[in-house]
Amino acid sequence: MEEFVRLLDDLQVCVEDLGGVVGWEELLLDIIKSSEGIQHLSLPYWELLVELTIYWSYWLRASTYSPHVMISLKDAEEWDKLRCWISVVCIV
Repeated sequence: MEEFVRLLDDLQVCVEDLGGVVGWEELLLDIIKSSEGIQHLSLPYWELLVELTIYWSYWLRASTYSPHVMISLKDAEEWDKLRCWISVVCIV
């Protein structure tokens, strides 16, 4: 997972790159929900998830909230990532 997240970081994907393609939000959620992914996913991808959630919140309703994500971010004092996560949960 760590190597995959490093590959994503190298790609530096932004919302304009996706051109309306659905699926990235689910990919990012799967990464975030894994114990390794939550540690290694860089802040720009958390911010991308917030942007994607604004556009595609309908598709994320059933699969978003995971209490362990919030707890892990709080324990690691990842305040910017936690802000993004709370935004995603509130939007959905």
